[in-house]
Order: sequence, then C-alpha cells, then structure tokens
Amino acid sequence: MGNEKGIPIIFLHGGPGSGCSDSSKTFFDKEKWFSVFFDQRGCGLSKPSGETKNNYTQALVSDIEMIREFLGIKKCVLFGGSWGSTLALKYASDHPENVLALILRGVFLASDREIDWFLLELRRFIPKSWKSFVQNIDPENRSSSSIINHYHEAVFSNKKEKAFEAACLWRTWEETAMRLTYNTKNTEEKNNPTQNLQNNKKILSNMKVHLHYLKNKCFLEKDQILNNLQMLKDIPTHIIQGQLDTICPPETAESLHEKMSWSIIDRVNGAGHGAYEQLIKRALIKALETVESKLKNES
Repeated sequence: MGNEKGIPIIFLHGGPGSGCSDSSKTFFDKEKWFSVFFDQRGCGLSKPSGETKNNYTQALVSDIEMIREFLGIKKCVLFGGSWGSTLALKYASDHPENVLALILRGVFLASDREIDWFLLELRRFIPKSWKSFVQNIDPENRSSSSIINHYHEAVFSNKKEKAFEAACLWRTWEETAMRLTYNTKNTEEKNNPTQNLQNNKKILSNMKVHLHYLKNKCFLEKDQILNNLQMLKDIPTHIIQGQLDTICPPETAESLHEKMSWSIIDRVNGAGHGAYEQLIKRALIKALETVESKLKNES
C-alpha cells in the first residue's frame, strides 16, 4: 500500500503467530513509503489459519525473498518488532544485499535466557497470575520446556474445549505481563459472545503457530543471530526499546546494540513492549523519518 514509487518497506509482525492489522498501517506515510504487510505462514490472512506444516524460520525468510522478487523490489527497509525483529535480522543476515535499513522494536533473539525470563522469572512481578498460568503443570517440574510442552500438547488436542482453554490461558499470561506497563484489554469483548467465539478461534490459531515455534526453539541454532551480525555492518540499523518492556527486556537490545556498533538505539523511558504505546510509536515514526531522509539524500 502507499506510493509505489516510494521507499519499499516490509512490515514483519511479532509472535510468532500474530499477524498484521489495520493498526500496522498507521506507522507509514503513504506519500513516502511503499508498504508491504506480510502475514507469516498460518497467521493473519494467510491460509490455512494456524497451519504449522512446513512452517519454520527459513521458510519465512524464503517467503520474504519471494515477496520482494514478485513485487520487483530491488532493496527494502525491514520493520520488525519482537519476533519480527528476529525475522528481520535473520533475513538480513541471509540477504544483506537486499536490505536498505533495519528498524527493530522490542528486540527478541529467541534465546533460552529470554524464554526463561518470560515463562519463569516474570512470576516475581505477577505471582498470582503465574500460579494460574502453571496450575495444570506438576509443581516439581515447572521448567520453561515443561510449560511449553504442556501448552503445545493442549492447543493441538482434539478436544476443542481443552485447546481453547489452554490458548486463552497463555494469552492471559502474556496480556497480564503487557498490562504491567500498558493497558491492552479490549473491554468490548465482554459483551459480545459471537466476537468472543471468533476471537477464541483466532487466539487458538495464533497459539498453535506460537508454540510450534517455541517448542522448536524458533528453528534457530544457539546464538545464530548474534554470530552473523557482521554480515550487517553496512546496513543502517535503528533499535527502539522500551525500558519497561516486560516481554522482551532491554538487556537483549543492549547486547544487540553492543555487537552492532554501527546501530542507533533509542531507549524509550516509561515505555513497555507494545508497538502502539504512544512513546514507542512516536520513536518508531522518528526512526522512519530518519531512515527516509537519509535514503532520500543518498538517491
């Protein structure tokens, strides 16, 4: 969408398992950008919804390359948040010659340490919610892997009620963590049973993809992203990181920035993980303006 003669930019959503939305389009000036919104396999408008067969990180990288070639894009900017930042870095490492710039928000590198934070250490801040989250898991074996395995088995269960319940429990945990710094709750869902049913189906599809990736360590080798960063030394990189991010803590963004000495980091005080938080969105738009100005001057 936008100006076909504008700077090509590909929006990479998070999750894994989320999708693009109308809100995703609000970052980009239609006069300046040619924006491409990629619903990853099994996500958003991609069919079949929740599909995990042939769904892995390298396949998504190939999909991005196919989209680029199909649209006749020579080089593009990659705009990715959370899991989208992981995918942006992976694509850029494989195809640095095709990337004009990287804009990364709420950095996630799919490490065991990050997963342990989200599933175990975060309980220190929301212990009651964590107790509900792990209520069906043996107290003697509450590790990250056991939690992932339990939920993976549940969401892929043939018992729809069990699958829906597990998907919603996981989503509740995630949203509770997000609401420590940002209110994401949609109050309208309470009074609309039809919307609730549709929402549950969407949540289940999202969670199938999400847990498929987590169970398989996001189909990445240990430190695979960090070990290939020198491939990106000629790519301008902007990192936007909320300093109160409970989902993807700032230490990961700092590690990335340290290894990418050429990158610019915007440490957003008072902001969490959400791309649509006012402070985060403002920082992302500022980064877009900086990249657009630089590329325009170079052309």
